[in-house]
Amino acid sequence: RQDDGLIVIDATTAEPASTEKIAAALAAHGVRFADAPLTRSPKDAEAGKLNTLVGADEATFPPIRPVLQAYCGNVRSRFENLDLGEWLDRSLDELAEALDDGVVIHRVLGDDRALVSADPGQLRIVLGNLLANAVDALGGTGGKVTLRAGRCELGRETLDRLLLGSRRAPGSYGYLEVADTGPGIPTDQLEAIFERFVRSGDTAGTGLGLSIARDLVRAHGGTIDAVNDPTPRGASVTFTLPA
Repeated sequence: RQDDGLIVIDATTAEPASTEKIAAALAAHGVRFADAPLTRSPKDAEAGKLNTLVGADEATFPPIRPVLQAYCGNVRSRFENLDLGEWLDRSLDELAEALDDGVVIHRVLGDDRALVSADPGQLRIVLGNLLANAVDALGGTGGKVTLRAGRCELGRETLDRLLLGSRRAPGSYGYLEVADTGPGIPTDQLEAIFERFVRSGDTAGTGLGLSIARDLVRAHGGTIDAVNDPTPRGASVTFTLPA
């Protein structure tokens, strides 16, 4: 079948002949292919500093570049100065088209503008993953997802409670929160929810979305956190970036 939106990234060091056969077979079904073998050590892998040599055409490389940046240290980021609220409005218009019917999106923008330095492609992956996670939590039965963006001050005590926060300096941050009205995150999974292959409850997916979001937020010098909302119910994930 045709699948024009799918891109397969091969991170192995396979023989070139077999790689070419795979690429040709995928192309016959409308699937794009990128050859991106990884180098360096297991220690570098844990630190997100792997190297990759990417073989892809000009149309395929831009959309996969943010994914590669989540675990490779030598892929340059294209940081820009962004108004977080304005960027949210633009990005959500595109992402909302893929949402299930019955899901209501509610936006709340703070009074204080948050100007951050960020790679818009990477931020779009973070937002897309958080939004997909929230929609999955609703279980296909409809519900509401609320997105809040603005500016806040984070002190040392607050930062120490947040994932990646202990590495950050107190000061002004832009924040973006994605909250859903689903059943919430099981208590025994909260601490590990950003680890690879951990899924919240019985939700679908690979368990990689939140870990990729965490790694991209870390590369931006930010923090990320997940909590259950007791009133009325559901869970929220919030990330912050220095402003």
